[in-house]
Amino acid sequence: MMDVRVIAMPTLTDAAIENGRALIEGLECDGHPIDAAAWIFAIEWEEWRLLLSFRDYRAWGMRKCLATIDELSASEFREITAADTYVTSPDDYIVKQLRTMIKRVRTTHGNRWVEKLTFCGITIEKAWLYRLFPTETPASPN
Repeated sequence: MMDVRVIAMPTLTDAAIENGRALIEGLECDGHPIDAAAWIFAIEWEEWRLLLSFRDYRAWGMRKCLATIDELSASEFREITAADTYVTSPDDYIVKQLRTMIKRVRTTHGNRWVEKLTFCGITIEKAWLYRLFPTETPASPN
């Protein structure tokens, strides 16, 4: 008999969305560019996590990225800590799959939800996208 689990997905609140946006803006104001950012709910994690794709991930490594989040959280954004995040590089498989999905899906004005994405053994039930830059590094606004 197959084991079937039913996971109750908690609601992603407006406060969490705004706290995520504030953290992303804070990281960027401190000189840490973020190429992809989204709240994602994966069945395997059983919780929402803030995906942050640091442009400098390869140079810094995960520990420095996580420490940067915790430093900023301790001083300004106490609602989100490194434990609430999925920190990765711009070429991470989840980021790549989200980019592929977005290319195929037409969105309506203000629609930033992605649903039911399965790949590499991970099932993303829902994702709230803040940004998803192309693989190429975006030009600096200056």
